[in-house]
Amino acid sequence: PPPPPTEKKKKAEPNPVPFTPDEIETLKVMQAQIMANPESIWKFDDDKDRPFIHTFYHPIHGGVPLEHAMTIGAWKHAWYKAGWNPRVLGLKDAEQHADYKEMEESIRTMQPGR
Repeated sequence: PPPPPTEKKKKAEPNPVPFTPDEIETLKVMQAQIMANPESIWKFDDDKDRPFIHTFYHPIHGGVPLEHAMTIGAWKHAWYKAGWNPRVLGLKDAEQHADYKEMEESIRTMQPGR
C-alpha cells in the first residue's frame, strides 16, 4: 500500500483588510454616509498640518455610482490614515486651470488610431 499522506502546514493567510476593528467600524460609518449621499466624496477636512494628496474624479453618466464613491472613500481613508490630507478634485477644479480650454480642445479633436 502507498504511504499515508503527509500533512502540509498551511501558511497563515495575510489579512486582506489591513485595518483595526475600530477602523473597520469607521469605514462602516463612512459607507453609510456615502450611501446616503454619494456626492459627499468631494468634501474634505481643511487640515493644514498634513500634506495634501489629490486625485481627480468626474462621473461620466450623471451622478456618482455607489461603487465609485465607496472606492474613493476608501482611498481617502487610507491616505488620511497614512498622515495625508486627501482631496478629490472634480471637473470644476480642472476648468479653473489656465490650460484647460487648450487641453480640452486638443483632446476633443483627437482622432483615434493616428
